[in-house]
Amino acid sequence: MDGWIKLHRKISEKPYYAKDSEKVHLWLHLLLKANHKPKTEMLGGKPIICNPGQFTTGRKQLSNETGIDENKVERALNFFEKIEGQIEQRKTNTNRLISIVNWGLYQIDEQQMNNKRTTDEQRMNTLQECKEIKNSIISPLSEVKVEKSEKSETPEKPEKTKDPIWQLIVKTWFDFYQQKFSVEPTFKPGDAANLKRIVSIAKKRAEKSGTEWNEENAVKWFNAFFSNAYKFDWIAKNFLIPNLYNQIDKILNTSNDASSNTAKVQHISKNRRAASAMAVLSDLRKELGGDLGQGTFKDPETTVQQPIAI
Repeated sequence: MDGWIKLHRKISEKPYYAKDSEKVHLWLHLLLKANHKPKTEMLGGKPIICNPGQFTTGRKQLSNETGIDENKVERALNFFEKIEGQIEQRKTNTNRLISIVNWGLYQIDEQQMNNKRTTDEQRMNTLQECKEIKNSIISPLSEVKVEKSEKSETPEKPEKTKDPIWQLIVKTWFDFYQQKFSVEPTFKPGDAANLKRIVSIAKKRAEKSGTEWNEENAVKWFNAFFSNAYKFDWIAKNFLIPNLYNQIDKILNTSNDASSNTAKVQHISKNRRAASAMAVLSDLRKELGGDLGQGTFKDPETTVQQPIAI
């Protein structure tokens, strides 16, 4: 292995930088292992072209190369992929393909940068020369000034105002995630699109129930939604917005089932109290020789009257 890599100082701002040296070690190793030019490698027994920033490896191989336990390697790779968004993985039964996200942004070498800079400068010079030639052959009539009327001016487009409810919902997501996992979540364009789909479903449910969709109710709804979602083991281990959207029916049914179970428990409790009271009266009737006449028993928490047969 020869050559070198660039290491951006932003890595020192990562929460795990000061808490988990093994994650830092593994991340540096992934950067060192990534290809800097296209290369043919084997993935699942088939040849593939690995682009710059990609390479094939395995959990055991990475453990042997770094001295980090295999299970810790697996957990760290999933952390880099699902929490930090630093890598992407494509797994097979024999090995896996790891792709470093934003490789080209941080690892472009000086020669490529100089070539790009030279090409851009040449393009700018060419455009400038074309512009000068064009100006030199313009008809003198073009020098006549034509005053534009106010009506012909293009009106300025009003700036889009940010939706305060949407901002609060995003903040609620960040706050809940940080509270549970002690790190900031990723929030890619795909995450925003899925979260907006969940918002649309929430607004329809609020409209159906006659609840006003305002800032306070939106925050309450999403706090309850995230809390219900976190109760499922698989979702809690893969707590990402796309997974929440894909499992939304299951999450929402949890709340409905809880309300239904509460009502059933209350109903059973009332029936048990009524049966207990009837049993007491029956015993009294036997002790007093049946001289209780006929009457009705009223459950203090229900208006249903049940006849007592003496």
